[in-house]
Amino acid sequence: MKDWMKTINKGTLLTILIVSVCFATTSQALNEHLRMGAELSSQLKYTEAMDQFLQALLMDPENQEVRLKIREIGVALHQMQSKRNSLSSREHQEIVRKAWRKLNMHSPEEVRREYYLALDAQKNNRNLWAWEHFDRLTRMKSSDSRYKNRAVSEIQRVKEDLRKKIDSLPFTARNLYAQGFESYANGEYEKAFESWNGYLSIVEKDEELTGFLPRVKSKLDIQRAKREVERSLSQAELAVKEGRFVDARKALNTVLSIEHDQPKALKMIDQVSQQVQLETRIQVARDYFSRKDYVNTTKTLVEVLQSDPQNLRALALLDQVEQSYSRKMTDLLQRESRIKETQQRKGREVTVMPARVARKTAARQETTSLISETPPAFPDSQVYKLVDIARATAHYNRGLIAYAQGQADEAVREWQLSLQYNPDHEKAQRALERIRAELRTRS
Repeated sequence: MKDWMKTINKGTLLTILIVSVCFATTSQALNEHLRMGAELSSQLKYTEAMDQFLQALLMDPENQEVRLKIREIGVALHQMQSKRNSLSSREHQEIVRKAWRKLNMHSPEEVRREYYLALDAQKNNRNLWAWEHFDRLTRMKSSDSRYKNRAVSEIQRVKEDLRKKIDSLPFTARNLYAQGFESYANGEYEKAFESWNGYLSIVEKDEELTGFLPRVKSKLDIQRAKREVERSLSQAELAVKEGRFVDARKALNTVLSIEHDQPKALKMIDQVSQQVQLETRIQVARDYFSRKDYVNTTKTLVEVLQSDPQNLRALALLDQVEQSYSRKMTDLLQRESRIKETQQRKGREVTVMPARVARKTAARQETTSLISETPPAFPDSQVYKLVDIARATAHYNRGLIAYAQGQADEAVREWQLSLQYNPDHEKAQRALERIRAELRTRS
């Protein structure tokens, strides 16, 4: 009886051990399938991911996590199929390619296509084409490294075939061909094009290189276009710094004619175009100023300063308007005073003035106290009012910039200056009240 019980206990323990090992193995395999499925799903390989999750479901039919994953993959496959039905094959490939670009990688289809293009070129003894495809393949980033590893070994065979071809050439032709290949490998397409053209002028016939040369010319054109883009961008940046906005716009238009979606040029062109418009308005203001039409000059400058409060040309011209108008009105007052003195000396009472003097007197009456020692703002003439409004707006905007940069004291100073020039500036009043309340709260 005891022997029989011992036998039973041993058999039970052995069964439990086997079941435990099997359960541990099954659990490990299940986790592996789940991991592979999640990895394939993140790489957009939904079909392979579905296979992994189905294998996991066979091991554990009641696993809710696996069922949920299968449902998600099914939805993704359905959406992809719907897009494929609504898009052409090329459009679908472009969407997949962009998705991989977001991951900073090449899609498996791109890598596979590059590999088979290289094999086809190698099979047809087009070693230059094969070398280029294999070389590009070694620099591709992909989740599948099989093709890349094969390319590393195959590219050595291609180089060996090219070396044999070069060694069989005459001395001059050999040097030109080798120089062309080395330059092409280093991305110096202009030197490669010149060297290989020189080689073709010596040898009687080389069909492979003759067919490959248009590709070199195409890459040379692209390289020249990129250089032109870089040169034009540099010119545009320099022109903007020097205030030559028309020249900057020409340079940026050159860039966009070569590369219509160049991000830096697109960002600069709107700003430069706005500055060109402002420069045109400033030129209009200069024309008014040359005709001594100070009212229209100031109105035009006010429009410019509303768009660009920091425009130095507009502010400088505004100062000239202010000085010229002050001199003009001062001369007018002095001349009128001299006329009065002369008429009084002659004992005649001034009753009727000549028409020209009457017009100037009307202008004088429009402005009271033209020359004041410490005026917080300018007198009440139309020109000076416009000048005050322009300066108040400029100081208000400078205060906003200082406030945004965390310079509270500078912002308060600018807004106070704005109110000195235009006491009715409501935005400056509200901003000053708000910042003073903030400063009191901080203290």
